Amino acid sequence: MLKRALVIAALSFFVTVARADSFDVTQITVSFVQFTGFPYPAASVTMSGPNASLSYTAVALCDACVLPEQSFAPGTRFSPGGLPLNPDGNWTGELGGMAFDNSNSGGSGLGLGIYTLRSFVFPQPSATPFTVCLPAVNEQPALELFGETTSGNNVQNINVKLPTSGRDCTTWSYGDYPYEGPGWGLVSGSFTVTAPTVTPEPGTMALAGSGLLMLAMIKLRLLKRKT
Repeated sequence: MLKRALVIAALSFFVTVARADSFDVTQITVSFVQFTGFPYPAASVTMSGPNASLSYTAVALCDACVLPEQSFAPGTRFSPGGLPLNPDGNWTGELGGMAFDNSNSGGSGLGLGIYTLRSFVFPQPSATPFTVCLPAVNEQPALELFGETTSGNNVQNINVKLPTSGRDCTTWSYGDYPYEGPGWGLVSGSFTVTAPTVTPEPGTMALAGSGLLMLAMIKLRLLKRKT
């Protein structure tokens, strides 16, 4: 009897997860390369979390990635500032076991607003590119998606919760740029944000332990009655 009750409880938990219309993304990775488009480069966005996997392309708008190429003199202090991302096409991925058709998917607020919190100083000229990483935030805490699954079902109002803090890394190379002369120019960039790991509080652990102890006591009593 006890085994049957536990099986039913477990099944009800998994059914709830599979039918949920809200999902948590634990990591976002945005990457872009400077000279891939005009006047702005394209960015690749991937998101992952429990029962969630999404990806799409976007147009990256940043202080140093506007063509023609911008260059910065050594000793110049620079702040990457904001990196607004505007969706370019449909998203593809899987949510709660539902695979979506990327030819008919979308949602409001797919674009992300990423902002670097600090600045840095360009070093002296070097033949070796350098990479700098600064703390940054994602100002889009959630996305509301809709789309058509590969099985042809339309799904609306899917809420995807996003982490909000991470770091912004950019890579620069020194060269002679035709429009602005010698200096440091942006080669590529990436933004990675990961949700913090949640450590169970002592009270929560004690509650879980007491529950397991109670189940063990019930099981022991049932065994004694059988004997």
